[in-house]
Parts: sequence; C-alpha cells; structure tokens
Amino acid sequence: MATRTFVQASALSRRIWSPCRGSCRRAWKMGKMAFRLRVGKTASAPFGTALFVSGDKAQSRAFVVEPDLAFDDVLRDADALQKNLRSRCLELSACTLVGLPEQWRQYKEKKRLLASLNDEKAAVADRMKTLARSTKKSREDAEEADALRRRGKEVRELVKTVTKRLWQIEEELIPSLLSLPNGLHAETPTGGFQIVLQLGEKVRMQFKPKKHTEVGKLTALSSPDMFKSAVVEGCGVDWQDPREVLTINMTNQHDAENPLHLIGTSVMSFCAQLTRTVVPESALPIKYFTTGRHYSAAALDGGRSAAEPSLLNTLQSTTVDVFGAAKDAAQSESLFSEFSRIVASLYSALALPCQTVLVPASSLNRAEMLRMELQLHLPGHNRYVRAGHVSLYGDYISKRLMMRCADDTGRAHRRYLYVVHGTVLSVPCLIASIMENFQRSDGSFGAPAILREMQAK
Repeated sequence: MATRTFVQASALSRRIWSPCRGSCRRAWKMGKMAFRLRVGKTASAPFGTALFVSGDKAQSRAFVVEPDLAFDDVLRDADALQKNLRSRCLELSACTLVGLPEQWRQYKEKKRLLASLNDEKAAVADRMKTLARSTKKSREDAEEADALRRRGKEVRELVKTVTKRLWQIEEELIPSLLSLPNGLHAETPTGGFQIVLQLGEKVRMQFKPKKHTEVGKLTALSSPDMFKSAVVEGCGVDWQDPREVLTINMTNQHDAENPLHLIGTSVMSFCAQLTRTVVPESALPIKYFTTGRHYSAAALDGGRSAAEPSLLNTLQSTTVDVFGAAKDAAQSESLFSEFSRIVASLYSALALPCQTVLVPASSLNRAEMLRMELQLHLPGHNRYVRAGHVSLYGDYISKRLMMRCADDTGRAHRRYLYVVHGTVLSVPCLIASIMENFQRSDGSFGAPAILREMQAK
C-alpha cells in the first residue's frame, strides 16, 4: 500500500487506518461502536503505533516500552475530550466520538476475565498435582480428577477464545487511544496567540528594510542525530508523517519495521536517555542543556516559507535546548517559569524587538500541555517569528516511555516524571533577526551593543 512515509506501513496500520477522500480520514469500526478522527487540515499518513504491540505479535516484533494504558480519566469526561480536540483544530465538525468509553470498558472487562480464567487454570492444575501425589486415591478423588480434567479443558478453550478476542480489540482500540493528545493546561489559549510580554520597540527605518537573505549569505552544514520510532511516538510525534519527521529509508524488512528518524536536538534528545529509567527523588529536579543540530521535516516537505529559502526554514539549524524533569506538577511548573525567564532575559539583553506569547491549543503537538514562545520581530518580513520556546508536558511522555522516579532505596512507589523542555536559542533565526533589525541603507548590517562590547573585549 502506498503511503506518504519513507517506509512501508505495517500490516496493523493498514488494517486499522483507511485513508479516504471524505471528511473522515481515519475510521475504526467494531460492532456498533464507531470512532472517527481527522487530524490536521490536510490528509496525512496514518498514525499507527510503535509504542504498543498486541499479544499475537509480541513474539515476532521487538518493542521497547510498555506504555501506561490508563485512559479512564481521559474518557470519563467526553465533553472535555471534545473541547480539547476541537481546540487543537482536529476538525471535529465532520468527525464523531461514539461509544469509545464503552469499548474501553469492554476491553478492561476482557482483561479481568482473562486474568480470572488464568487464575482458575492455575488452581485446577495445582489441584490435579495434589491428587496425583496422593497415595490413597478414593472413588471421590477419581471423580474429582475427572471433573477437574473436564473443567481444565473448558478453561483452556475459554482462555484461547478470550485471548484471541482481546488481541483483536487491542489491535483496533489501543492505536486510536494512543493517538489522542495530552490534556490542555488551564493557561493554554484556545483562540489566538495570547501575548504575555513584549520587549523592545520595533525598529523604524528611514529606508525600505531588506530581508536578511538580501543582506548577507550563509552556508549550513549538517550531521545526523537519529532516534527509534518508539521514542519519537512517545514524545507525541507521528513518526509516519513526513511533514513531522525525517525517516531513514531502510532496505530490509526488519529495519523497515524499526526505522530510524533524523531529528537532532529536541525533547527526544533527553527523553531517549531517560527511557525505562528510575531517577532518585532526591536528585529532582534535574536540569540538562545541549547544543547541536536540529533537523526540520517541514523545510524538506514544503513548510510555510519554503517557497523562499531563508534562515527561517533551514533543513538543519543549530540550537541550544534545555530540559527539566520534576517529581510533580508544581515542581515542573516552577521549571517552566525558570526556563521562560532564561529565554526572555537572553533576548532582552540583545535589545531585539521581541514578545513572549502563550501558544493556542491549535498549534500544540499531541504531547504538549502548554507552550510559551519567544518571538522576534523581523522588519523585512514585517512579522514575528519563533526564536525560542518552553513547553510543559506533564507526565504524558513519561507514562509512554517509562520515565519514573522513586525514593533513594528504589523500593517506594514509583511515580512518573514531569517533563519540561525548551529551545533557548535558534542560531539561524537569531542571525536573521540581527541582520534585519541592524541593517543599514547601504546593504550592510551591524550588531547589538552587547555583542560589540563582547567583541571589543
């Protein structure tokens, strides 16, 4: 089946998701229940799952993590879920969520029934062993043994039937549930951008300002930084959508089912290190930073500004990223505020016209609860562009990638980490802003005072 990914979609994805030209791009039907959800404003590749492997495929497919399938809170409030999806512009006008909570309830009932049958099967086997070891077998013992053999056979058949049905439900239900987005933070706007702070004045020039691509020329270099599909999806990115991620084209079947993705500096840089780990609570909050190359799939696939190649839509960019992991929501929000101040203070010192805004739900990715953006004004383009950001993820990523914390003994109840990530600096965007805001009428450009002072020293 032809897809828009660099690798062939799995049989599971082909069976569950059926792209079509109608208003509902994704359809799942089981009995009287129907779940339809169209993600994005245009048709996209199917959002399969690399996080979950159903029981019948567990022997043939490698899997990295076991995501926490706790969807009771998400499905309990259908109105809140509808509002969340609508706020993220998932085009619910042509889509419906019908009976999903009931199907989730049936799935849990099947899990409980299977556990009960396995317990009974074990109990029957234990009793049979006890009777077999008995030296004095009475007539009643023989009759009980016959009854146990019959019941054991019945239970085994029931286990096979229930297990097969459970696997069918898993294949159809779990990928749909894992594609649902994170909850929205109370401060996330549901309309347009909400300006939090504006710094500096827009530059007023006596001549028509040029764009930075007209002021100077720059050459980019790149080197790969790759991640597995499970880490990419765990961080809320559709690894099968070429508009979201660059995928390495694999030639053999095994690698095609477990592809690598070229992303570079991102939240995945840190989460990949913490996947399936337990951090001592005494070490929290932990704070990391990294510098390196980031690769943008949007630049390769078109993007908003790709019609005019510039520093604003490079395939590769050098960035400085920060990351924090906390023990609870309060601590993570403290990190969010701290990182936001760092980003704002950096650009304030450069005396560049900028603003910090809270991003509306329609612009968040699946894993984000809240995002603050630092936007620089470019007079040549006459618009603000994102130069840095800080995102709040809660424990959404941690539940999917098994990132946990515990007391120093490691024996206490393990809780999931709360994640904060941000890009402090995007070098191409900063250079573009300096070139346009400090340009001269002769086509040259200067630099902010603080940079001139540093150069003088």
